[in-house]
Amino acid sequence: LLFIVYSYLEISAGTKGILFMLMIQFPGIIFISLFGLSVALLQCQKNFFIPAVAPVAFNIIWICSVWAFRNHSNIEAMNRLSLSIVIAFALQWMATVPSVYRYITDLIPIKKWFSPNVFQKDLKLMITPILYGVIGVAAVQINSALDILMARFISPSGPALLSYAHRVQQLPIALFAIAISSALMPPLS
Repeated sequence: LLFIVYSYLEISAGTKGILFMLMIQFPGIIFISLFGLSVALLQCQKNFFIPAVAPVAFNIIWICSVWAFRNHSNIEAMNRLSLSIVIAFALQWMATVPSVYRYITDLIPIKKWFSPNVFQKDLKLMITPILYGVIGVAAVQINSALDILMARFISPSGPALLSYAHRVQQLPIALFAIAISSALMPPLS
């Protein structure tokens, strides 16, 4: 859909640039969703260190990318930074893969992965809630992208203003809710 809009509709150069970066970053949804599932499994197994440290890989990569592309033109730097963010999402998820693999192989031996026995009644009951979770995460990401596009149609400075509004809205969450949940998660589990 994004490719069709990008290729065939008459839109401004700025909007076309935003759509191009969105097409580059769209696969990142897969990696961030896999990271969310991996973190959920690790925290259920009372492993809190790796889920807390894995975002460091993401932050290091995008900060190094900003520094590396500082001398490029704005458009070229933004496109490369978009690709770097997808790579950072992938590496953030890959930081959790060894621990997740260890827990999964402890629960389900590799030989049983490809046998019909893997889809037992309990696993079938989990598929629906997992799909709802994946759809919810995807809906939030897609909604955020569409909000930015709509803000761009209203005003060229619309995406920046929307981003500032989101930051102000998320400030209490970042200061209080995340700190409290991080502190309470280990004792409550």
